[in-house]
Amino acid sequence: MRYELRAITPEGRIESVECQAVDEQAARAQAEGRGYTVLAVRARRDLATLWRSGERFPLPLFSQELLVLLNAGLPLVEAIETLAQKERRDEFRGVLNRVVAALRQGQTFSAALEHAPTAFPPLYVATVRAAERTSDLAPALSRYVAYQAQLEAIKKRVVNASIYPLLLIGVGGLVSLFLLFYVVPRFGRIYEERASDLPVFSKLLLAWGSFAEAHAGLALGLLAGLVVLVIYSFKTFKAKISNAMWRLPGVGERLKVYQLARFYRTTGMLLKGGMPLVAALEMAAELLHPVLRERLVAASRA
Repeated sequence: MRYELRAITPEGRIESVECQAVDEQAARAQAEGRGYTVLAVRARRDLATLWRSGERFPLPLFSQELLVLLNAGLPLVEAIETLAQKERRDEFRGVLNRVVAALRQGQTFSAALEHAPTAFPPLYVATVRAAERTSDLAPALSRYVAYQAQLEAIKKRVVNASIYPLLLIGVGGLVSLFLLFYVVPRFGRIYEERASDLPVFSKLLLAWGSFAEAHAGLALGLLAGLVVLVIYSFKTFKAKISNAMWRLPGVGERLKVYQLARFYRTTGMLLKGGMPLVAALEMAAELLHPVLRERLVAASRA
């Protein structure tokens, strides 16, 4: 992401400086490394930035390449320096350079990773910290890579299974709009003379056709407002909707099984890396629904 900084130059002038960094802390560090005194940091929001801001640090690829270099006999610092030199994105290269700088200052690998929380999630840091206690970083990275591969495979299966229903919903929605705004208003004229013989819902549909034909812009506006209201309600009451889904007989059980499976895999990976049981349970608890999380907290306390 691009950042614009208001900073004081080494000569004492106030200037605007632009830089590419993964977060505000990295942008500030880049400017201070060039001798600037940073006064303010602001993210630039142009179209290119919005397009690229969705890109995340390639953690699985980084772990795989680091594992290969470590198995080849390279020390940790040299392996990360090698990965930083081959990185094309400036912000990702800056992340790796900060990790190398922290390692050269004598910090542990897990402590160095904590300086870039947007690139290295807490689970990854915890895996590395557990491996530092048992001196088996390479096997820990291998387990994390396998764990991520399993999650990605599950996500792909879910996405592939969702394509056909979403396609049907999209096509069905377009067909319904075509019927409501084009077909019904025109066929409504045919049945106007027989309106008294039609059922109540048919009369309502004909009334809608007349309204849509006379006030097409207002009808489209009402429809758009209804869609916005549904999206807003979903975001606002997301937690309540999630709780309601958990109470459904078939859906709730599948959600529970999925979350427990992910929880067991994560806990097993942390335990295999040498992390104590209670600490592993606390780390993996974030993956569970609040209902299950409360029970887990009680079990951990016991």
